[in-house]
Amino acid sequence: MLRAKGQGGLGIGGLESFNLAMVAKRWWRIRDEPYQLWARVIAAIHGPVKGNLMVPLNKNISGWWKDITGVDGNLEKMGISINDQFGVKMDNGMKTSMWFDNWIGCGPLKMLFPNVFKLASDKTALVSSCFDVTGGTCQWRWAWVKHPNSNAEWAELGNLMSLLQQQQFSGEEDHWVWANKAGEQFSTKSIRAEIDVKASVFTDGGKFHWNAWAPLKVNYHAWRAESGKVATKVDLANKGVHLTELKCSRCYLRDETTDHIFADCLWAKSVWWNICRWMKIPVLSDGLSAAQILTHVQSQVGSKRWKRVFISSLWAAFGGCGLNPFFCKVSKSVKCNCF
Repeated sequence: MLRAKGQGGLGIGGLESFNLAMVAKRWWRIRDEPYQLWARVIAAIHGPVKGNLMVPLNKNISGWWKDITGVDGNLEKMGISINDQFGVKMDNGMKTSMWFDNWIGCGPLKMLFPNVFKLASDKTALVSSCFDVTGGTCQWRWAWVKHPNSNAEWAELGNLMSLLQQQQFSGEEDHWVWANKAGEQFSTKSIRAEIDVKASVFTDGGKFHWNAWAPLKVNYHAWRAESGKVATKVDLANKGVHLTELKCSRCYLRDETTDHIFADCLWAKSVWWNICRWMKIPVLSDGLSAAQILTHVQSQVGSKRWKRVFISSLWAAFGGCGLNPFFCKVSKSVKCNCF
């Protein structure tokens, strides 16, 4: 149910990923929109951004903001680094930290050039304070604790200058983006999808695959049939619903279970026989389950087009609560037109 539709699930998503995505959005907004009232209130309470932190935080002040700033630790455990994926599209450099923000595109300069970082006297400097534009040419200026003197320091400084010469600046404001492999811009949807993929452990979904042609109720119905989660008489009785008869309402030969309704019932066998003849595939053998029926169809040679039509047949032939008229009577809140 949490798996994305593109991966054969229902696409509901998890509450944990939704919460983490919404909290991460606070990080992005306070960096991208620092002049909004709420952001200025946070900055007045907690002070400016210090050190390698991406958001303002005074650890001596408790409250909800301190909890929000701890989201990076939760994401790190899932293999998602905010420091690496929160990038800056830098234009004038007035909102971008020279050493701690990922504005080059390959990571913070502190991590890429650690020896040069140790030499910088102002480690919290903004990019705008580190260069001048003269005659259309960008001139970088440095303030060192001590000048470079080792081969490693000079080599890193040369590589750094090569990267900086490739940067272009304009008079527009900097803005933050979410950098990921899919190339999507920042949105709670993109973060949530990435969290679901990296943090969730999914069980085997069987042979059922999401059918983009069919409505949601058709896919949901086929998934429940494949996983044996249909509200049959036997299932209702196991859940405490009092029933006087457990036999199938169509053939009255065996107890009504999911596999009996979809595969073993004489009525179901006749339906599948006609569908297989219509689709020109081998006729199903006896004693199969609903999951084995789907496996049988997926194993046939041919395009995926007619296989998608087959999933819709589950709804057309056995669809809705019409497969179990008794369920309509005991569940008054379910709106149906079986009668």
